[in-house]
Amino acid sequence: MSKRVPKYIAFSEQLKGEIRSGKYARGSQLPGVRELCSRFGVSYLTVSNILQVLEGDGYVKRLQGKGTFVTDPQAATVEGKTQVGYLVDINISTFGKLFAAIQEVLNGQPFYNIPLHTSFGSGTPIEQAEEWLDQAMKNRYHSLVIYGDRHFPYRHLRNYLTDFEQLNFVIFDSCAVPFGNVNRILSDMKQAGYLAGRYFLEQGRRKLAVLGLQRLDDMYCRRFGIRNDNYVHLLLDGVECAYDEAGLDFYQLVRLIDGPASGIRANDERFHDELRGCFEDECEAFLAVGDFRAPAIYRMAKEMNVTVGQDIAVMGMLNTVATCELMEPTLSSISINEREIGHLTAQALQEKWKNETILVKPELVIRNSSGTKISSTNS
Repeated sequence: MSKRVPKYIAFSEQLKGEIRSGKYARGSQLPGVRELCSRFGVSYLTVSNILQVLEGDGYVKRLQGKGTFVTDPQAATVEGKTQVGYLVDINISTFGKLFAAIQEVLNGQPFYNIPLHTSFGSGTPIEQAEEWLDQAMKNRYHSLVIYGDRHFPYRHLRNYLTDFEQLNFVIFDSCAVPFGNVNRILSDMKQAGYLAGRYFLEQGRRKLAVLGLQRLDDMYCRRFGIRNDNYVHLLLDGVECAYDEAGLDFYQLVRLIDGPASGIRANDERFHDELRGCFEDECEAFLAVGDFRAPAIYRMAKEMNVTVGQDIAVMGMLNTVATCELMEPTLSSISINEREIGHLTAQALQEKWKNETILVKPELVIRNSSGTKISSTNS
């Protein structure tokens, strides 16, 4: 008597067949857990096992809070479609918002969208980053969409200039390598700095500390072909405009320190001393370039017996809801408006833009950490 095949194995093989047949294209999202439970008449646990098998066999990638996406290179029929490679870290929340907005516009149109997980970051050896790019570029893309991060091997990308027709930098632009006919669909970081600076000043909070990016080694920047801290400079330009508009001395009232790159950096003695110095200097407002840098401010506030949202105002950047809403008090942040950037990127792909630059206006998302207006005697 033959042994009965477990349901999760049988149904995972069924989904694999549907993926191979092209029913679910690479980059597309599988139905949600509830829908799969209803379709197969099984429990949540069984569906979880099905998805685990698919992911283990390389057919899908599960992204927490976003869904399950097809990754099998044989998953779709691509003849007659424009292949778009998304060279973005698919694990960051920014990608989920951006890609969903692009899909809203391109859904049902002849585009074959391929999200590619970047496996490198700060401190990655250049050889590893270049090897990753070589693997990613084995596919033939008509267009590339690149999250203009500071840890992308832009210099090595020059080797593939003839392999694609359109290049798009989105959200940020840290590239120091001259590429022709590049579209730049970016968040207006100068405006972001201006909005934050004006908001704090309207509250009567003049002394501001900005937690910027980790300073990168000059040789690291040269080898990757990146500019160091370029969008922090733009952010500070905006803050300075707000101070100039208010008739205040930006250089006397604003401090910039290297923000923590990670939880490890947050425990660095030098950073700890610099941040403590901001509190001892009675800074009234803190702007963290990246929401994940804000917890370091909260910890120091607790250590210094200072209340966030009352004694000091704190604002992050990127509006990572999973971070902002879980902090206590909830973290105000600057939204870079990934949805609009995504819609414009889709338009660039549809209309085959060349050499266009668009700056998308950011927005302040005010929660509890940015406090209320303080009296003039404290400002």
